[in-house]
Amino acid sequence: MAVAEGKAVYWLGKDTLRVSAALFTENRRRLCVALKARDTLQPKSVVVLQGGEQKQRYCTDTDVVFRQESFFHWTFGVIEADCYGAIDVDSGRSILFVPKLPESYATWMGKIHPPEHFKEKYAVDEVHYTSDIAEILTKTKPSVLLTLRGLNTDSGSISREASL
Repeated sequence: MAVAEGKAVYWLGKDTLRVSAALFTENRRRLCVALKARDTLQPKSVVVLQGGEQKQRYCTDTDVVFRQESFFHWTFGVIEADCYGAIDVDSGRSILFVPKLPESYATWMGKIHPPEHFKEKYAVDEVHYTSDIAEILTKTKPSVLLTLRGLNTDSGSISREASL
C-alpha cells in the first residue's frame, strides 16, 4: 500500500491498479453490519483476526515468499506478515497490531516504520505493537472476542483462529 495525494491506496507498483483503502474500511463496516444482524451478537463484541505469518525455508535464514492471509487482506488491506487486527463491532473502530522489529532488522531489510506509518498507510483508527495486544484489548473491555474459525469449502482446510 502507498499513500498518494494524501489518500491511502493499495498499490503494487507500475502497471497495477490503485485501490483506495476506503475499500477495506467499507469491508470492515460490512462485516460489522452483518454481525449486528445476528440475534446472538453480544454488545461490546470485538473481532480479532490474525494475519499470515512469515515462514522460513526449512532450517535456513531464507524466507519463503510471503502472501497475506486472504481474509485478513480483505479486512485490513495489510501486506506485511505477523500482524493482527481488531474491530469493535459496535463502533466499527479498527486497531492494527504490527510486530515491533529489532533495530538490527534495518541492517538487512531497510527502514523500520513507526506505528503512525501503518495508521496512515492502512487508514485504520489505531496502531499498536503485537506485544501490546492483551493490554490494548483489555482496555477496550469487550464482552466477547470473536475469532474466525471454520472450514474453507474450496480447499477443505480449517482456518486457524487468532492465537494471542
